[in-house]
Amino acid sequence: MTQPNSPMSVTSSSVTDLPLVMRSAFLEKCPKPAATWPLCMGLVSAEGNVLAQHEDLPIFASVLEGVARAAVARFGKSDWADGELYLSNDPYLGGLDLGTIVMLAPIFVQDRLAALAGGALRLDDIGAMRDDIFTFGREIMHQGVRLSGLRFPLEKGHVPEMLENYLAANIRNPELAIPALNALAAAVAGIRIDGVEAIAQRSRDTAHAAEAAARTLALAELGEARDPSGETLQLKFACIGNQIRVSADYTPIDREGRNASLAAVRAGILVALAEAVDIRPWALSECVNLEVPEKSRFNATYPAAVQGVAWAAFLSYQATVHALGRVATLDRRQFLGE
Repeated sequence: MTQPNSPMSVTSSSVTDLPLVMRSAFLEKCPKPAATWPLCMGLVSAEGNVLAQHEDLPIFASVLEGVARAAVARFGKSDWADGELYLSNDPYLGGLDLGTIVMLAPIFVQDRLAALAGGALRLDDIGAMRDDIFTFGREIMHQGVRLSGLRFPLEKGHVPEMLENYLAANIRNPELAIPALNALAAAVAGIRIDGVEAIAQRSRDTAHAAEAAARTLALAELGEARDPSGETLQLKFACIGNQIRVSADYTPIDREGRNASLAAVRAGILVALAEAVDIRPWALSECVNLEVPEKSRFNATYPAAVQGVAWAAFLSYQATVHALGRVATLDRRQFLGE
C-alpha cells in the first residue's frame, strides 16, 4: 500500500493498478459497515481525462472525470497545493447526486500538476428530509447537505474538524460516514508518483485505444428508450471519424424531482458503447461529446432536485443500445446497485 508522501515509481502499465491500491487503502481504514458502500477509485489527468479507474457500479463511469473537469475549470492547473483536497457532491458541478461524495487530490511531478487521484463514495445518508434520500425532494435542498466544490488542506490525514462537525450536525449516521470519508481522503491523498512519463504514456495509450474502438462503432442516427410509465428519452448520434457526438432535445424539469445530472446520462451512454467494443466505459470518454440543454430534465441545474440518476442512466443506456442495434445486458438495478 502506498503511504502518504511516499513517492512510488510506476510504469505506464502499473498506472492501471493505482485504483486498486487506493481501494485497498480505503478498505483498511474505513468502518466495516461502510466497506459495503459503493466505491470508485481512479487516476485522472490534469486535463480531466481518466487514465485508470475501478468502479463498483456502472453509474460511476464518468463521475471522476466530470468532477475533475469542473475543478480544473474553476482553479486551473497552477492553483493547487500539495496536501490539499477537493471535495464535492454537487450534481451541477460534474457529480451524480448529493449521496455521492467525490474527492480529488493533486499529484505533482517537478512542482507541476500531473494528475489527480480521485475517489467517489456513495453514502447511505446525506441529511435528506427523510431516510429515502434518493427518491424524495422537489428541490435540491430537500435532498440533504450540498458540498459544492470545497477545497481544503487535510488536518493530520483527516478532513477539517469544521467539516466533520458540520456533517455530524446534519446527517443521521456520522459515526460511519465521517470515518469513511476520512478513509477516502487518506486513500486519494496517499498517491505520489516520481515521474511524469508513465502518466503521459498511459494517456497516449488510452486515447489510441479509445479512438480505435470508436471507429468500429456503427450507430443509427436516433436511439430511443421508454420506461414502464411511458416516459421516453431520445438520443441523436453522429459519428465523425473517431468522435461520437450525442445530443438530446430540451425536456422540462420534473417538478417532483425526477431529474438527472449530466454525469448519469453520460454514464449510461458510455456503458452501452463500451459493451459493443469490449473496452472499459471510462476509456471511451474522450471520444464522446454529449450535449444536453441546461435547465433540462437530463441536465438539471439549481435548484432542481436530482433524484432520477439511476432512471436516467438506464434510459440513456437503453437508448444507446437501441442505436447500436443490440440487446441490453444490464437492468436498471445494476446501474445503482439497488
